[in-house]
Amino acid sequence: MYTPRSPERGDAQRRSRSRKSPGISGEVGHSRARDYGTDNRAMSAKTSPNRLLQLTAFAITGVFVLGFVYAPVGVWTGPILAAWFIGTQKAWRGFLWLAGIGFVLNLVSNWRGSPLTGFEFAGRTMLSALIGALPFVLYRLSSQRQPGFLAILSLPLWGTAFAGVPYFAASPRTGAISFLVYWFAAVINWMWNQEFRAKKIATGTSIFGGVCVLVFGYGFYLETHSAAPVALVTNPALAWMCFAGGLVLSAWSLTQPGARREVWANKTETVALLRSPYSGDSLQVVTDDGHEVLVSPSGERFPVRNGIPILLEAEKLTGSNQKYNHLYETIGGFYDDTQRVVCGLRGINPEQYFLSYLRLLEISPGDSVLETSVGTGLNFKYLPHGVRLFGLDLSAEMLARCQENLRRWGDACRSFSRKCRGSAFRQ
Repeated sequence: MYTPRSPERGDAQRRSRSRKSPGISGEVGHSRARDYGTDNRAMSAKTSPNRLLQLTAFAITGVFVLGFVYAPVGVWTGPILAAWFIGTQKAWRGFLWLAGIGFVLNLVSNWRGSPLTGFEFAGRTMLSALIGALPFVLYRLSSQRQPGFLAILSLPLWGTAFAGVPYFAASPRTGAISFLVYWFAAVINWMWNQEFRAKKIATGTSIFGGVCVLVFGYGFYLETHSAAPVALVTNPALAWMCFAGGLVLSAWSLTQPGARREVWANKTETVALLRSPYSGDSLQVVTDDGHEVLVSPSGERFPVRNGIPILLEAEKLTGSNQKYNHLYETIGGFYDDTQRVVCGLRGINPEQYFLSYLRLLEISPGDSVLETSVGTGLNFKYLPHGVRLFGLDLSAEMLARCQENLRRWGDACRSFSRKCRGSAFRQ
């Protein structure tokens, strides 16, 4: 099995990755990692930046920075960032972060102009922040079970509902504009997740563009014809319609199947490769209270959580491994996006960057590939189809993202959470 050295991870994991592991092709994997490190630096030096890509990335970044200080821009960029951020976090944690950030920003920007004072102002501001975060957490919970372009509708529905219904609203807004702002945020995030590939986003963006043309065209018609009706529906009516639509869409999403979990009892060939990292004993799958567990003849037990065998619990980590594992558990949700942004600001095409070192590996369809410190599996995306993929990592959050990526890319990966030392696979 090959063990390509990833440039993505911290020094502590790189040190553990370079140690000799006799159960994982021993000295072969060690030498390949060392040779790759040298060759990758040479290949990266030859990668020339794309100036147009770089300028575009800086321009877009500038727009988002401007949104923090200029309200007319922030009205559009704020929901984009909020929808992106909550999608990278567990729902409850994302909700608390968004509410906290909204509370601080509103507190700083409104305390002078508000007629309220003291605890009354702070309480009203906190209520406003909690209500403002609700559409995003409802979007986060329901969109995971909805297919394709339909997944983005929950954000504009809930956003318009909470912005326009007087009982819920912290401040009244124009219903149609609120709907477009939230829908625009959801569309941008959907396009980002589709990597702006024309074939995947053409239909969705055409629908959104067509609706925008109709809405703004009707608004222009109202401005130029004084005898025209003021609006097709009132803002409260639109808000209640969106509230009802959000309830229906959320209820329908509950009937949809969630992400398919790996059933290890059906993977006898893969389970046969596994060994305990402590005793070297073989492992077999048993079911305990409806949950799968890997068990060795000597009684060792390793749980399977969310389809990932946990061969080393996080609380058993020490030193640098513990520190870096905590880091990657925190940033795992937006790790891939950070890579894309950095590549853009440097003017580097991510595909060219990854292929600059992966093409050095002699991997063909039918081969078995093991990557230690696999992270979110970014390297796997650029390997030949038909390759059996295996990954080791300390961080359960990074492995969860790896599985999500591989489902989106149409591949299948067997991921295991453990240290890179010892023998996890039979040679």
